[in-house]
Amino acid sequence: MGALAAAAVAAGHEVTISAATREHADAAAENAGAAARSAASNAEAVQDAGLVVLAVPGAALPSIAAELGEALSGTVVVDSTNPLNDTGTDLTTTGRRRHCPHHGSPQSQEA
Repeated sequence: MGALAAAAVAAGHEVTISAATREHADAAAENAGAAARSAASNAEAVQDAGLVVLAVPGAALPSIAAELGEALSGTVVVDSTNPLNDTGTDLTTTGRRRHCPHHGSPQSQEA
């Protein structure tokens, strides 16, 4: 989240960041630059946004989509969510074998 927000600020855009905690959002906004601010909630972050970038854990996506569905109507949404496992060490998949370049070996996932 930080690098993308910083790049957007450097390109002259205003950025609003929300996170799992307000403290995390505050830190990310501070690191991104002067045109970045933190939001107290996801709803506040997307209010009046022209573009929303989702970068959340895959397991959180359904609840965030339900929370923001109406607020995102008519808004461009870029979803960079990866379906990570609970430890964040690999992608979760259903019925596929995937090779994870960071961990070396193919992993089988059950359907």
